[in-house]
Amino acid sequence: MLNQEELCYELIKSESESEVIEVLVKYKLFDDEKNWVPLGKRENNWGTVNNQSDDPLGALVELLINSSDAILMRKCKEGGVDPEDRVNAPKTIKEAVKRYYELDLETLGELTENKRTELAENSIGIVVTGSKRSKKPCYSIYDKGEGQSPENFENTFLSIGSSNKISTHFVQGKYCQGSHGVIGYCGGNKSGFKLIVSKSFSDENNSWSKWGFTIFRLRPPKEHERIKVAEYLVIDGKVPRFKSAGLRVIPGSQNKAYEGLLLSGTYIKLFEY
Repeated sequence: MLNQEELCYELIKSESESEVIEVLVKYKLFDDEKNWVPLGKRENNWGTVNNQSDDPLGALVELLINSSDAILMRKCKEGGVDPEDRVNAPKTIKEAVKRYYELDLETLGELTENKRTELAENSIGIVVTGSKRSKKPCYSIYDKGEGQSPENFENTFLSIGSSNKISTHFVQGKYCQGSHGVIGYCGGNKSGFKLIVSKSFSDENNSWSKWGFTIFRLRPPKEHERIKVAEYLVIDGKVPRFKSAGLRVIPGSQNKAYEGLLLSGTYIKLFEY
């Protein structure tokens, strides 16, 4: 039986497009069409994905924006408030930051270095790995935000144009599309390899809860097709998953990339970006 946790870690520790392919081939997943589903369950999704950002930096920033949204969403839910509650939820990003962090957005630049470090360590991190000689390193972004259960991936990470944040007024992302803009800039051969691993914060202290993960790719057009198709990995028709208290993806004391534990939240890796 395929060990999905081992598969996930082998993908996490891959540092190039070719290494990702080797892992997928090793597990007999790369060429089997039943293991790949079109993003948003739409065969003609490339037009939408390809039009999200004009440059790789802008696309990368969209991921950081999503992470910021996830942090504020978690804070709101931890306070027992529905993010869509028009009365009790924050009305703006500024109000949310003030309520949950007692900070003013206009004076963030005045924070001490220690305070900035403390905020960063408890919210969002970005790590660059891969060969120092490579002009296209791998970028990993992790956040300690709300995260998602494997069962909810289709409604969030794997959807196109879902309205899951449209009624939440204190976040920046609205259209559930921007996070896919990075796919077209991943891989030396534009393979589109993007890994995503996540666990809901509400399951953080539950030993039975699971991390969900998948990897995206850009499949070349088949004989009857004219454009590429963005796809994501499934196993036995479902998003892969495994039980674990934490995910080793946070840099440790010796600056090793995969040493510290992420207890919940989301981890994304862009290969050869």
